[in-house]
Amino acid sequence: MNNQIKCFMVAFVAIISIASCKKEIDYSDPNGSSCQLTRWKAISGTGEFTLNLEYDAIGRVIKESNSEGGTYTRVFNTNKITATDEDGLVDEFVLSNGRAISSGSGGSIIAGVATFENTKRYSYNADGYLTEVKSYENDILTATTVLTYADGNLIRAVVTDGLTGQITSTTTFSYRSDKAVNVSWPSNPLTNIVDYQTGNYFGKPSKNALASISDTATGPNGDVEIISGSAYAYQFDAKGNATAINITETSTIYIGGIAGLTNTSIDEYTFTYNCK
Repeated sequence: MNNQIKCFMVAFVAIISIASCKKEIDYSDPNGSSCQLTRWKAISGTGEFTLNLEYDAIGRVIKESNSEGGTYTRVFNTNKITATDEDGLVDEFVLSNGRAISSGSGGSIIAGVATFENTKRYSYNADGYLTEVKSYENDILTATTVLTYADGNLIRAVVTDGLTGQITSTTTFSYRSDKAVNVSWPSNPLTNIVDYQTGNYFGKPSKNALASISDTATGPNGDVEIISGSAYAYQFDAKGNATAINITETSTIYIGGIAGLTNTSIDEYTFTYNCK
């Protein structure tokens, strides 16, 4: 996930707590509405945030700019995407057949070489779905996320601590009957799992529109620490693009197995498209 959206996401979390230049790859819309997302806007308890997207001639997002003055510019080379924000922080994605196989986020360029403290490596199954994400800090494995699919949709993500081997969180996903079209950062089930980039870089997308997410985070002893969830309510245009999404987020903190403080927030998104 790029650095501008990271900052936006941190603000939202505070409420509740506490890409290869191949023309055959449809970068902008893998599910085929013939539209490109050009802008999305979010309104929450923390204020408003707007993100504008610019594309090149073959449909890749080459620049994002936000309402806080941030920019995020991508350069595409053979099998690699290098993205830089306004502060000079660098994200790098290594691609194979159009899919990300590794990423580094928030790094710096020293003597022409990008260096990262945090990296991820991605594995896919024979059907083209992302099935495993390994997260590293300074080359030490910190977490492994295993993804499970059913009926063409991601239904579960289980995170295991890289040092202890203990499960630290289990996330389940449910879906609407509507086809997923032009899925973007606010409504992509992979958003919090990968180093997210706008475009179809993480294998086959889930086929239906996301309806809800439920996550259980556990501590070192296996005790439940936080249970959180998000419910999605949509408005669609005639092509199936989401023109508005309201996401209701709820989080409950547990202490000693006993439910404590519960927080609820609603984030309102609107989307603008350029359609052929």
